[in-house]
Amino acid sequence: MPATKAGLAQSRANRQRDLFIADARRNGTATLAELAEQYDITRERVRQIATRMGVDPSQAANAAQHNRDEALEAKLADISDGVMMRYIAGDSPPELAKHFDVSVNQIRSILDERLTDEIIAARSNYRSQRLYPEIGAGPLDGRAKQREDRYWTRDRVWQRLVQLAQENGGRLMSSSEYQKISTGRDDLPSFRTVRVRLGRWSTVRVEVHKALHGVN
Repeated sequence: MPATKAGLAQSRANRQRDLFIADARRNGTATLAELAEQYDITRERVRQIATRMGVDPSQAANAAQHNRDEALEAKLADISDGVMMRYIAGDSPPELAKHFDVSVNQIRSILDERLTDEIIAARSNYRSQRLYPEIGAGPLDGRAKQREDRYWTRDRVWQRLVQLAQENGGRLMSSSEYQKISTGRDDLPSFRTVRVRLGRWSTVRVEVHKALHGVN
C-alpha cells in the first residue's frame, strides 16, 4: 500500500526528531527530561531513540558533565568581580554563596585565586570603619590596623576567644581554622592581634581549655 503524503510527512518529522535527539544527547546539550518535554514523549522513549541512533550512554553523560563544568566556570568568572566587591564590604563566604547561588567551596576558590594584600587591607579597613566609626576613616596604609589595635585590648581578645570556644563545644579551634573564620567575621580579632595580645596560639588554646574546664 503506497504511503500517504501525511505518512511521509510524519516519517520525515520523526527522522528529524530522532537526528536532533541523537545530536543533543551526543553533545550533551539537552537532558532526557528536556527532550521528552520538547517532543511530548517519555524519557525512556528519548533514551531508546538515542540508543537506536548509536549514541553511547557514557559518551552522553561525559558530554553533559563537560557542558555543566564549562557553564559553572563561566558563571564563576561572571560573578568573580561581584564576589570580591561584596567580600571587601564584609560578606562572609556562606553569605556570598547564598547571594550568588553557588557553593561555599566555589566561593573559596574565587577568593583563593584573587585575594591580595590590598584586598585584605580594604576589607579590614571597611570592617573597622563599621566597628569603630569614632576613630574616623582613612587610607588603607595602616588605619585599619590602628583601629583594630585600639579596640581589641588584651581583656577583650581573651573574653572573645573564651566565648568562641564555648560556641565551639568547649574547644578552641586550630590556628589555621581560626585564620580562616576570622577574616569573615566582624566580631573576632585578627590572628595577628591575638598573637600580639596573648602570645603563641598553642598556649592560648591550653589556657582557654583550663578556663572553661576549671583546670589549674
